[in-house]
Amino acid sequence: MIAGLDKPTAGRVTVNGGVYRSAAAPMAELGVLLEAKAVHTGRSGRNHLLALAQTNGITTRRVDEVIDIVGLRQVAGQRVGGFSLGMGQRLGVASALLGNPQTVVLDEPVNGLDPEGVGGCVPCSRTSRPTATPCSSPPT
Repeated sequence: MIAGLDKPTAGRVTVNGGVYRSAAAPMAELGVLLEAKAVHTGRSGRNHLLALAQTNGITTRRVDEVIDIVGLRQVAGQRVGGFSLGMGQRLGVASALLGNPQTVVLDEPVNGLDPEGVGGCVPCSRTSRPTATPCSSPPT
């Protein structure tokens, strides 16, 4: 409901004081990680991020920044289909951070991450935008 994927039966949801679906630059308002493996497996990690960036007016420089933030520099040119669960999670976090959003929602962001990745999860969101509001939904 927060990201506008479903409508509430009562009330309304706002993100940063506005309706997310009406945002002029949605990725700058809300970064969301719901399913890290929901990507085209034939694309490289970098190309996945570039496609998101190009359709949202985000620079190539920002793509490279989030790749570094989540620690994917070494594998960014590899096909996503060959990524481990942890690398897929890192790519998902990079996608969520791509628009330098004010609010970040990560659903089970540390699932499949190695200890280094777990330790870097919250700091990487703070590095992306120090004033961001990180949100993590509890497991169901």
